[in-house]
Amino acid sequence: MTLSTLSRQPAVLLVDDDPIMLSAQSHMLRSMGYEHVASVGNAQAAYDLLNSHRALGQPIDIIICDLNMPEIDGIEFLQMLNAANFVCGVILLSGEGARIMHTVQKLLSGRGLRILGALKKPANHTSVQALLDCWEPDHVADAPGPRLNITRAEIERASRDRQWLLHYQPKVSLETGALVGMEALVRWSHPVHGLVYPDNFISVAEQYGVVDGLTDWVLREATEQLARWNARGQRIQIAVNVSMDNLRAPDFAQRAAAIVREAGVSPQDVTLEITESRAMSPTPAPLESLVRLRLLRFKLSIDDFGTGHSSLAQLRDVPFTELKIDKGFVHGARRNQIIRPMLDGSLGIAKRLGMVSVAEGVETAEDWQLLREIECDIAQGYYIGYSMPSNRVDDWLIDWNKRSRALVGSADTLEPASATVNPLGCLPGIDVATWRASGMGNDELYRRLLKMFLEQQQDFPERFLAASTEGDFTTAMRLAHSLKSVAGTLGAHGVEHAVEALEKGCNGGAGMPGLVALLDDVARHLTPVMSGLRTLAC
Repeated sequence: MTLSTLSRQPAVLLVDDDPIMLSAQSHMLRSMGYEHVASVGNAQAAYDLLNSHRALGQPIDIIICDLNMPEIDGIEFLQMLNAANFVCGVILLSGEGARIMHTVQKLLSGRGLRILGALKKPANHTSVQALLDCWEPDHVADAPGPRLNITRAEIERASRDRQWLLHYQPKVSLETGALVGMEALVRWSHPVHGLVYPDNFISVAEQYGVVDGLTDWVLREATEQLARWNARGQRIQIAVNVSMDNLRAPDFAQRAAAIVREAGVSPQDVTLEITESRAMSPTPAPLESLVRLRLLRFKLSIDDFGTGHSSLAQLRDVPFTELKIDKGFVHGARRNQIIRPMLDGSLGIAKRLGMVSVAEGVETAEDWQLLREIECDIAQGYYIGYSMPSNRVDDWLIDWNKRSRALVGSADTLEPASATVNPLGCLPGIDVATWRASGMGNDELYRRLLKMFLEQQQDFPERFLAASTEGDFTTAMRLAHSLKSVAGTLGAHGVEHAVEALEKGCNGGAGMPGLVALLDDVARHLTPVMSGLRTLAC
């Protein structure tokens, strides 16, 4: 049997008006090892059977249902189950085309029904098994919570009493598995309702004209947190969501720049995500703000791409640097012949326009692997990490570094950085702007930077080993941070992992023998890394 049936076999109900099809399906399921299989020839009989099983405390787990039935068809039958709050998995069967089946799945999803998938008749053993494996014994469909009636006074009180807080969701490179950024997501610690998510209060803040203050607070908190991460050697970027109402304010770009400067970070490390599910204002103010933000070197992301009113028009008119593909076109794309071409098309647009592609809604290993195969740049979703408070990021990162080695392969092999990689952050004091102005290309600039680093740090291994041997942990840690930055730029993740373990040991109060062992692990990577750097600098 499969993993999904080890703890408890699902009880399956077949609903089809064709007795020959019912018999064939029942025989196939029993030959696959499923013992609890019932079958009925019409929707009303199925509804009555489900009610009787629920009354006895023996609910049906999975319904395999034909759509084309007389009197009560499959769509009406499943809507009846939703209205009666039945909780179960559903596999749809029909001879209809893929696009009709996809629309039916969207129509019926939600409440207690979990649509496991749709199959074209006649379904074979392999395809049925694949969908049955999606069943989870104790799965309860996510039902949307009740909308809160938020008042202006509550919003203003939240700002005054600092009831806002930020959670962060990681964004990682699909090529290397490295953490490349965090998206800052605002939450409301409500005194009555607990943790409230933005879909309950952002529209209210926009309605009452107080969203500017909220966005300023989010941007300030997020960039200050980014500065703290940078100070610890975590060279990542931060993403912040921006309301269309923010962009209508004529001073927004300058205000954002001032906030970022105060935090001590570069606008180049800040991505402002604009949700394109809202139609772009016909007035020029938002477009002017977006252009000014790009001139100030902020990055701009078109969020939830594919779900809005004028996606292609906005890509044409706005200088976006990142295309963020909505989760509805990402999760399950390998098995869905409708959304897969849309995912491929979105990536193609991003590549042709020179934009970074980000896939959100990555929830399974299958999603991750497909995105690697089709060369998406960055992934975000539950499979990588949930949104979390800043104080939980370190623990998540330790776990992710272990997982990512298996997902992308681990080695200290060094590969030349692509033209999109920026190795400047780890080499302070170098006049990069002057070199850029001279017209130097990325590859030449990259080699020049490596040569200067090696000239400045040619005795790096000796100094690190001497500091470690003499117990000068401050110097050893400073040198380790420098090595980690360069190695991270080149994709030498073994070095990064070793230094991160050393940092964790220092912060966690590891004893002297433990710190010595961690320092030895860093030292073990020095020779191949320095050799690789010299090769690349030639």
